[in-house]
Amino acid sequence: MKKNVLFGGLVAGVVVFSSFFYFFKYDEAHLSGESDKRSVVKKVSIDNVSPVSEQDHILGSISAPIKIINFSDTECPYCKTLHTILQKIYNTYGKEGTVAIVFRHFPLDQLYPKGRITAEALECANKLGGNVTFWKYLDRLFLITPSENRIDLNELPRIAEYVGLERSSFIDCQKTNDFGKRIDQNLGEAQLTGGTIRPWSILILSSGTKIPFSGIPTYQILKAIIDSDIERIRSVGE
Repeated sequence: MKKNVLFGGLVAGVVVFSSFFYFFKYDEAHLSGESDKRSVVKKVSIDNVSPVSEQDHILGSISAPIKIINFSDTECPYCKTLHTILQKIYNTYGKEGTVAIVFRHFPLDQLYPKGRITAEALECANKLGGNVTFWKYLDRLFLITPSENRIDLNELPRIAEYVGLERSSFIDCQKTNDFGKRIDQNLGEAQLTGGTIRPWSILILSSGTKIPFSGIPTYQILKAIIDSDIERIRSVGE
């Protein structure tokens, strides 16, 4: 009982600290590519996050009881920092099937227009090589390229070759621009769940409780929450 109280207090404190409540005008027709000029006002809520599915880019098992959905911009330096932290979380918990990391796009087009181009490149890596190649490409992209729109776009096909893709097929995929709708849907979802600063993450516990993080949560904070949830799972199973 005492453990559950401590766990609840920890979760409540993090939620209060990291949540945002406001209204955001969201043009559904624009994001869906339609032009019927309908615009609706939706209340921003973390519950607007869509369930993790096979269509997502998932590092780890989709059946993992704890998931971290990371809305990220590949040109954002803080997103790069969080990616390193999430890699560490995965290495600690993911390989045993406890935690899965989910990547969704959150480009900041006005500031980093190349971020959308690199998002398209990631989707090409996924299309041509599957989920494993997507994550290899993302790791390499964050590792060797500069942030804040300073990337040399000629590096993108080089990374594709590095992760085992055929250069010409990758370049052909880049020319199609087939992934704008998916990227915009991810962007809209990030905003409707409360994301205003990149990176924007949602930690979903085994109970379904959702904890939002704006910016960079430390490894220690994430580990403390995950460890508490694991302890709760064990206590329930006893």
